Amino acid sequence: MLSAHKPLPPVWPLIVIAYCAIALLLPLLILALSMRQTPRARRLQRDITRVLARFGAITVRTLFLVIGLVLVADALLHHRDLW
Repeated sequence: MLSAHKPLPPVWPLIVIAYCAIALLLPLLILALSMRQTPRARRLQRDITRVLARFGAITVRTLFLVIGLVLVADALLHHRDLW
């Protein structure tokens, strides 16, 4: 959607970098915890991994469902603009 803006917003590189940072936050946290050998780090890594394994799939499915419904509703509202 960012690439559809004419002209591009002046802060578009920051938007892309922020999105990538948010997307990589949990994997980098788990990686950093796995390199530490303390019992607290191992416990925290195990807890985060357990929560992601338990709720990750349903969360992603719910997000895709909500985003899909919003996109369909937007397409229905603006279908005349396609002509």
